[in-house]
Amino acid sequence: MTKYSINKISIEELIYNKIEQIILLFGVSIKNLNITELLKISYGDLYSYAKKDPSYKGDKLRILNCSLSYKAVLIYRIAHYFYLKNHIDLATKLSEYSKILTNIEIHPAAIIGKNFVLDHGVGTVIGETAIIGDDCYILQEVILGAGKIANNKAGQRRHPAVGNRVEIGGFACLYGCITIGDDVKISPRAIIKKDIDNNTRVIVTSILQVEKNNLKVKYTGYYITNDTINIFFQDCNLLTMDNIYIICNEQEINNINISENQLSFPMCSLQENNNKIIICFKYKETKTELNIDIIS
Repeated sequence: MTKYSINKISIEELIYNKIEQIILLFGVSIKNLNITELLKISYGDLYSYAKKDPSYKGDKLRILNCSLSYKAVLIYRIAHYFYLKNHIDLATKLSEYSKILTNIEIHPAAIIGKNFVLDHGVGTVIGETAIIGDDCYILQEVILGAGKIANNKAGQRRHPAVGNRVEIGGFACLYGCITIGDDVKISPRAIIKKDIDNNTRVIVTSILQVEKNNLKVKYTGYYITNDTINIFFQDCNLLTMDNIYIICNEQEINNINISENQLSFPMCSLQENNNKIIICFKYKETKTELNIDIIS
């Protein structure tokens, strides 16, 4: 049977059967349960997965039968359904079963909006008070964790709240009671501990240290928001430099704002399809350059 012979109604029937099989493992019958909304949101997850993950070539049936990432989301939906009905033990057992089966941990109390895609997924952890909006896409080993290792207070939100249409790259870690706005894109391996505004792209690299004649510059990454590029540095006070200027396509960029550990300038300063910039630093008789590729 191919994707072309599977319509929405029969896919929903197959999802229903999957749900029935899963909860039967815990001795619960589906017959007296109203799972209309559970079916609807689970179908939306499956449809989004088929649309956004090219490796499955849109084949919903294969995703349903083969993808452990989708299965982790489906079991979370079931666990959350029971959690809201105050069947906490059953919800927890379902969550722990999913963790062992898929190596993905989603707390049943977490709130996740519709059309959620968890691609690859292995190692991902989504904490109890985490909130994720609609149409979000998350890759493997993403952590939505608490701000403290221990002694986190119960009854308070201690995990991130993520907006709608957010994309989070693999190995990114978001910690604490922070808020991530709508339409945000977070690069792989980013570590986020502060709020992020709407329509922001966060690109974080490993610390790149440039040293020349005792002039040290530690570049840590950049983000793009409201058509402004913000470039961050660590352990160096840019205000003490004698001169800083930025070159793109052999032209100097104007309107640079400089603070102690940040440079910012308008996105429009870059030319179309030319995202390589050179940042030049000068202190006394020492000069060094940093080359950065901007992913627009």
